[in-house]
Amino acid sequence: MVRIDREKSIAVIEIQGKPTILNIREIVESLLSNPDHKDGMDEVWDFRNASLANFTVEDLISLAPFLTRHLDRLGRRAALVVGRDLEYGIGQMWGAFAEENAPRERRLFRCMEEAFLWLAPEALTH
Repeated sequence: MVRIDREKSIAVIEIQGKPTILNIREIVESLLSNPDHKDGMDEVWDFRNASLANFTVEDLISLAPFLTRHLDRLGRRAALVVGRDLEYGIGQMWGAFAEENAPRERRLFRCMEEAFLWLAPEALTH
């Protein structure tokens, strides 16, 4: 689910269940085609209710070139919020792969409030 707060210029992308790389690509395309999306808008990727246990290293590597094609439209900053250690580790691996091909500022968090605080302190009133 993609929710956009136009006032704060933040997109919140909620991922649930067991997403695939194809699902992530579709969500990115949905985000970019959303009429409320603005190029460069900061993003919060909420993976707290998702399991990334099926992701492979190859999956993560394959996502970076896809994102590179859209880098001029994606947020300059991306906060990834996870709920488990497994997803935190996968998020760290993803950050290492993505930095080479899709450089932008990204950070991992375990709670939404910290992610919003990093992006913009005034966003906490969401």
